[in-house]
Amino acid sequence: MFDWSQLLKWSSRYIDDTNSNSNIRQIDPERLEFLQGAVREAMKNVVDPNKLILEAKDKLSVLNDEEVLASLTVIDRCVELPDCALNLEKIGIIQPLLSCLSRSEEIRSIIYQILSKSMQNNLPVQNSFAKLGALSLLKQSVQDEDSEENKSKGITAISSLVRHNKALEDSFIYDNGIPLIALWLHSDNVKVRQKALSLLRHLLIQGVVSSEYIVGNNSKIIDIILTLSRSNSISNKEYQNIQYGETISETLLELINAFNSELNSSLKDKIREEVNKRMTFLIDYRKLHPDDDISPEYSILIQCEKLLD
Repeated sequence: MFDWSQLLKWSSRYIDDTNSNSNIRQIDPERLEFLQGAVREAMKNVVDPNKLILEAKDKLSVLNDEEVLASLTVIDRCVELPDCALNLEKIGIIQPLLSCLSRSEEIRSIIYQILSKSMQNNLPVQNSFAKLGALSLLKQSVQDEDSEENKSKGITAISSLVRHNKALEDSFIYDNGIPLIALWLHSDNVKVRQKALSLLRHLLIQGVVSSEYIVGNNSKIIDIILTLSRSNSISNKEYQNIQYGETISETLLELINAFNSELNSSLKDKIREEVNKRMTFLIDYRKLHPDDDISPEYSILIQCEKLLD
């Protein structure tokens, strides 16, 4: 038997008292970790996580954000269990979860997390959420986010919804998906930019992005990515996020792979110039930081160069 009363009593102690019984904007990460630990402890003897989600569902409509947050933490743990996410539609909790996107920043944060875990590479669950307008709701929610951290999590949720689902990938593209990615790429937050690049790269690999969005529209996406590469080569400190540099170059490679035959000579020269600058930067960077492995990105840039010849 899951002790809800004890969990809710516990959560009210560890969530900032100044926000108690009102909208929680943020929760201290350490306190959230305590809450998650309490949930794991409380779930040790739970036999049926689906029943637990059903119980949690009834608590998502209450006004008290502390209670909602505690309930969502339980659901977040449940969807990690085998096949649990497949039963979300049967339990009737998809709409209540999506409704929580209109609540506090902290609640939206965990909702993005739950949705990402539930929908990732899970076609039936993706379709269940899509039927209730999840794509439009998530896009609007991310657009309205003040928190860049939440925006990053929201993009992850969108990616989990559409990836490897051809109909949803097409829907995302046709409904201003590329301009939206371009907007995210202008974020000051490296996580937001990296998540946007990863989604764009996936869509390019899947072949669902037509040239009108890339080569047309004054090649804005290409220019943005070249600018990101240039900016990432200005500061050695920025490059310490090695994965980010690789993601930029990987995305550029997929753009060239997909549309090389449609790039005019001027644009090819511009790309080639930036690729060469990045390669020079990596060589210089390696001299200063010999322990950092720049070889994966360097190999990607060599591929870019060969394709442009």
